[in-house]
Formats: sequence, C-alpha cells, structure tokens
Amino acid sequence: MRLITRMAMRWQDKRLSWDPLEYDGVDFITVKPDEIWTPDIMLQNWAEDWMPLNQIEVLYILHFSRIYIVLKPELKGRCVPDYNRWPFDEHTCHFTLKPEYLGNELNLKLDQKNNSSLVDLLPHPEWELLNATAIRKENTYGKWTEVSIILTFTVRRYSTILVIICVLPAFAYIILTCSVFWLHSTSAGIIVLFLTLSTQCLFLQFIGYKINSNGRIIPKIVKFYSYSIILSTIVFSLIVLMRSMMKWTAKPVWLQPLTNLLLTNRVTQVILLNDFDPKSVASILESGEDEGLSLVSSPAEGQQWHMFSEIINKITFFSIIVVYIYLFNHFIL
Repeated sequence: MRLITRMAMRWQDKRLSWDPLEYDGVDFITVKPDEIWTPDIMLQNWAEDWMPLNQIEVLYILHFSRIYIVLKPELKGRCVPDYNRWPFDEHTCHFTLKPEYLGNELNLKLDQKNNSSLVDLLPHPEWELLNATAIRKENTYGKWTEVSIILTFTVRRYSTILVIICVLPAFAYIILTCSVFWLHSTSAGIIVLFLTLSTQCLFLQFIGYKINSNGRIIPKIVKFYSYSIILSTIVFSLIVLMRSMMKWTAKPVWLQPLTNLLLTNRVTQVILLNDFDPKSVASILESGEDEGLSLVSSPAEGQQWHMFSEIINKITFFSIIVVYIYLFNHFIL
C-alpha cells in the first residue's frame, strides 16, 4: 500500500530556548532540518528501500524549547492482500513506525485528541477508506523498552463496475446451462452448452487478468467459475449420453418397470415428463392397459430409452438449479 500523508511531531530541547524580550519579541524561528537534531524514525514493514521519515516540510522552534515539525512522507508498506471476496474485497494494512532508539532514549507518544485526521483526504477512484487508526505499542525486553506507532488503514474496493462486468455474467451462464435441459436431447442444445463452456473458460482467463496473482486465498469468484465449468462439463457429458440413448435398441429388464413407475405419479408426469400428455397417460393406466409408453408425439423403436433420457434430463435440471443456488450464495453473495 502506498500512503502519502502529513505527520506533525513535537518535542522539547532545553538547549533551544531564549527570552523574546531580548530579541525584539521574536518568540519562534524557522530553521533548516539539517541544522538541528531530528528523530530518526523508520517504517519497519517497508516494501522497497529502508528509508527514514525525513521529508520535513516545516520546522520551527518556539522560545520555550518546543520544536514542531511537519513531515510529508510517502510510505510504501508491505501488506498481504486478501482477494477472497473479490470484487467485494476489503484490505487492512499496517504501517509500523519505529525510532532508531530504545524507548528509554526516545519515547514516542500519540496525540490522543487528534491522532488521525481525514480532513485533507483525497478520494481514490478505486478504493474507499473505511477506517484509519493509530495506536502506540510498547514492548519490554528486560530493562529495555521498544516503542512503535502502528498506523492501520482499512480500504474497500469500489465494486459497482466489476459487478456488472464479472458477476452479472454468472447469471447468464447459469441460465444458459440450465436451459439446455428444456431443449430436446437431439436439438442444438449441445451446441449452446459447448459455447457456454468455452466462454466460461475464456471469462475465467479474463478474471485472472483482472485480479492480482498475489494473495493467500483463492478469490471466491474464481472458485465459482471453476465449479461452474465443472458443472458445465458434467452436463455436456450427460447431453452426449442422452443423445446416444436415442439410438439404443436393447431393453434391459429394469427399464420398463422404472418408466411405468414414474408414469403412475401425477407430479412426475407434470414435472419430469412435461413433453408427454399426462391426461392420456393417466387414462391408460386407469384402464389397466400397459400402453402408456407409446404416448409420444412420434413413437418409435427404443421409446423407453427416449423416455428414460427425458427423466434424467429433468432430474439433472433441478439438481443443477440447487447446486447453482448454493454456489452463488456461498461464493458470490
């Protein structure tokens, strides 16, 4: 994280005092930073070069030994990013300032009334500042004391544009994947699914380009698209299998009883077998005739396999819907 800020510091130096009455009422003076002693304070978790905070803008001395300085340092701290909830990610970064002296020699203290001010904050086009705090930390090692000042900043990404670019397409992929199950198994649904799978792979590459490669945790949106690609691959395989079923002629023993069992259920007729006429199926079953399997718009040899593929089609549709709801709720919201 790169931080450009202003810091005010003050301290006492008993050697720098005078009586204003002896100097025509002059009660303060300004001097160059290299003309008097100034504390050497370093940024501990520096990202690049180890540099002291010596960018002094103003330095003046009051007649009663009080010295004031205003610094304008450019701090580049090393922070570990967390892109887990990208593009809704928040990051907390710490800047640890330590003097090159022990606490027994130089005791850093915070101004409790106004230790951090955001009056002159310039808004960033990409990040929103949520919180800024400063605390004093003291560690004791035997008779020695080490004092440091920790500046903590929490920022959140402005995600509106990224939601439109990266999150809304997830709805489109869900709809495209699930809509395939409402198409006939021999129709162009397999082409739609293939295009959906291909574009998801390309879109995942785009997200990888947008997100920085560093960080400890895989972003949730990357996990969502990864699992979505896996689901699309499974669906693609099922569609290919169901297209093959249309050509099967062998009739295993379990196929006829299974399809008859499903036809006896009115809910199954409406939900799973909406391509058939449930009234006709019910009337034939009530008459005791075992001819329900021929109630298809274009009956043909191997009709049982066609019906079984439609059953798998609808069951998979509702299963995919449930899985997508879970994935979207867990990885996107």
